[in-house]
Order: sequence, then structure tokens, then C-alpha cells
Amino acid sequence: MSKLKCIDSYILCLGDKDGRITTNNKSKAKFRIFMATPYPDRYVSSIIDSIDFNSSEFEKLKEFIKQAE
Repeated sequence: MSKLKCIDSYILCLGDKDGRITTNNKSKAKFRIFMATPYPDRYVSSIIDSIDFNSSEFEKLKEFIKQAE
């Protein structure tokens, strides 16, 4: 079973059987679960480890942030 299917099963097990979790909250929960595993105690570190700081997408994000200053 893929990691994402396991996360979907986990969300269902937590109580989304009646659709009370909004799509936005479900997406955020899936992202957090996906990034936390297999290192649940390294949530932030695992996100940082997965970022390609040299990518063009990251450069676009930096430019966007600079404009907001």
C-alpha cells in the first residue's frame, strides 16, 4: 500500500466517515502526516530536508516574499 493510501485510511479512521473534515483541513492534515513520517519527532526538520533551495520554484517564493516586505 502506498504511503498516501495509508494516510487516507488513517484520516478515515480518525473520523472523517461523515465528511465533517473540510477539504482544506484534510489537505493540511495529509501534508503534516506525510512530512512527519517516518520521523514524527522531526516534523519541521523533515520539511526543511525536502526543500530544494536551489530550485526555480524556491527562487519565485523568495521573490514573492521580498515584494511583501
